[in-house]
Amino acid sequence: MAVDLGEASVWVLLLSLWWIHDTSMKYAFRLPKELVAQPLVLASLFFLSWRFASLPSLEPRRWWRLPVVRAVVPVLLVATAGLFTSAHPQHVAGALVSLWIGAAAWVGWNQGLPEPRLRRLVDATVLPASALALVGVLQFHGLYRPFDFAGETEGQRLGITSFAGSAGDLALFLVLPVLVAQVGLRSARGGRRWLWGSALLVCLWALAVTQTLSALVAVVLASAVLWWPLLPRRRALVGLAVAAAVAVGATAAVPPLRERVVDKVKELRRGDFNSVLTGRLDGWRAALYMLEEHPLAGVGHGAYRTEFAAAKLALSERSVEFFHDNRQVMFVNAHNEYLEAAAEWGLPGVLALGWGLWVVVSALRRRPADTWPVEDRALAWAGLTALAILALAQFPFRLALVGFEAVLFLAWAVPREAP
Repeated sequence: MAVDLGEASVWVLLLSLWWIHDTSMKYAFRLPKELVAQPLVLASLFFLSWRFASLPSLEPRRWWRLPVVRAVVPVLLVATAGLFTSAHPQHVAGALVSLWIGAAAWVGWNQGLPEPRLRRLVDATVLPASALALVGVLQFHGLYRPFDFAGETEGQRLGITSFAGSAGDLALFLVLPVLVAQVGLRSARGGRRWLWGSALLVCLWALAVTQTLSALVAVVLASAVLWWPLLPRRRALVGLAVAAAVAVGATAAVPPLRERVVDKVKELRRGDFNSVLTGRLDGWRAALYMLEEHPLAGVGHGAYRTEFAAAKLALSERSVEFFHDNRQVMFVNAHNEYLEAAAEWGLPGVLALGWGLWVVVSALRRRPADTWPVEDRALAWAGLTALAILALAQFPFRLALVGFEAVLFLAWAVPREAP
């Protein structure tokens, strides 16, 4: 009963969160999704806690041997310590709520939900992804416009929001379902094969029209990781060549994407790397400056945005040039999860994050091959690859829509027991 109710809460999260929005709010998409997601996650954990309460004993040693616990506890300790070291304790306290809920979801879902049910939930992420993708595609072609935008945004990349809130958020959410759909297409038969194929096509189409290059790169590289162990070497090489040809063809078939790629190539030839990265060097430099100024404790979890203006001013005094198209005083995120973690947590946080990544990768490598299908093993590695790439240029774990999808995937992918 506890497992059924816990799983039902996750199903409600998956099937409702994609649409949640409130245009009367300043942050009409991200904030409402977070406000709805967190209670649903806590509800699922509440129901799953009944299962843990019925266990005969909860030995600390057993819990520490679990990969998810060993990976997340050091990060939580370092981040929480920021309450006592940061100059912005209120910002830290607010951000810690989301971090602790996400961490609890990872551990609770990993240990509380049976692996087959987790796998089914991972497959189910394709449903909201397909719905969001379809709305985005219709927006791109001017067939459905659920929102009115000021100026010329409607016909531009920023007007392809679907119900995700932005082209970037939409693209980030679609990456993992694209990988899941590929595995589903490989194993399905009959009519189900057509369903998986249709879902994959609309998600790829939407990815292309969002023109989010980091997400497209993540899909291409993660797909290579996915198919490499599933195909004989010769067929895998042929498949990679076909995938490259499809990527080139998609770029040519979507004029805005083609123009964006051409512009990036021109900027790269000029050596204008900040333009190639759409101003991300600003956020990265600020993060490194914060780490330089606060190496032992960081600026505090969630305080990057608060410290950005001061960091930008200090860097300007050092004659650092910033992105010419960026007029914002505040950079909300560093657009690099690793650098933002370093800025907010300091060197201890870097060590804790490195430890967590090592625990996850080691647990996956050491899991016996005969304990799960080869498709699942390939999907787990592909998903980790995609998330690692997205974290280099985006902030997938700081968005409720994308973050809880990623947490669900990791809850399934990371082995439940120590190898």
